[in-house]
Amino acid sequence: MFTVFPYWDVSWLIGVSFTVGCALFIACGFFYWMPIAYPETEFPHEVDVAGGITSFIGATLFQIGAFLLMLESWNDRAETKFGGAMETFFAERFSFRRGALRGSVSGGGGGGGGEEKGSSDGDGETPSSAATLGDEESGGGRRGGGGAAARTEQQQAVGGGASRVGNKTNPFGEREWQWLPSWKDVKTHYMYEIGFLASATMSLGATIFYLCGILALPGIHLSVQAKWGVYYLPYLVGGILFALASVFYILETQPNWYTPQPFKIGWHIGFFNLLGGVGWTLAASFGYCEAHWCRYQSELSLIWASIAFTFGSALQWYESLDKYVFIIED
Repeated sequence: MFTVFPYWDVSWLIGVSFTVGCALFIACGFFYWMPIAYPETEFPHEVDVAGGITSFIGATLFQIGAFLLMLESWNDRAETKFGGAMETFFAERFSFRRGALRGSVSGGGGGGGGEEKGSSDGDGETPSSAATLGDEESGGGRRGGGGAAARTEQQQAVGGGASRVGNKTNPFGEREWQWLPSWKDVKTHYMYEIGFLASATMSLGATIFYLCGILALPGIHLSVQAKWGVYYLPYLVGGILFALASVFYILETQPNWYTPQPFKIGWHIGFFNLLGGVGWTLAASFGYCEAHWCRYQSELSLIWASIAFTFGSALQWYESLDKYVFIIED
């Protein structure tokens, strides 16, 4: 996990964003909880500055991960093409040559026009020379300098073309990256896919929850009633949506609703995220009580819920690396 950095893989970016963001929420929880549990340890601006800024950065990373999660939900079997799609996106808008950014081009067709044509076809493959197992199986690897025509012939030969929606020859081959699905695809396919519903629910919860991160910044002072309405309400709704999304992720891995799958890593991801969602919901609920024990339990719930979320996100990070095969030579 700490030696492989497939930054072109959107699944890896999601796992890292959620893990780091949740780890920051653990630190934020301690900044809030320690002055309540152990007042003698409090230092100046611990709650408003240290806790507020940490909360904002964590919520920002969570929001980034949620945005990428939505992109991943309609790019099944195209996760590794995110980096190339981003490169093409900026290349088209800033008019630079993609090949020039990489230094030297490997292969025999490394001419100026040929490389630009072969690299800008929107296939969204990895921006480095490293190839995943899925790239090799689909015939989409960029090992030579033959350009788009040679790659098209290769895809037709192996029958694993990287069509956005697959093809009749190999419907399970890799797909093209798409920034937005068509409304027809959403109505006829994605709305009936539990993984898409889970990602959409998680993303909506993260967007609502992000308001709490903004309001936690130092210098923003709210009355008790305003805090209940604009801080704890999004906190509560976000926690409920996180828990609901986690239930969807758990059900996605099970053959039916009542049979757990403890030997699947995806099941554990959903389970620990469910604990985190329940904990954040409790933390927000305790916020509506002004008693000392309520504030104590609210911040303590934030800590253990964030720990559960961090563990689940770390498993998601680990799972994103499962697609890469490494051969160690003597």
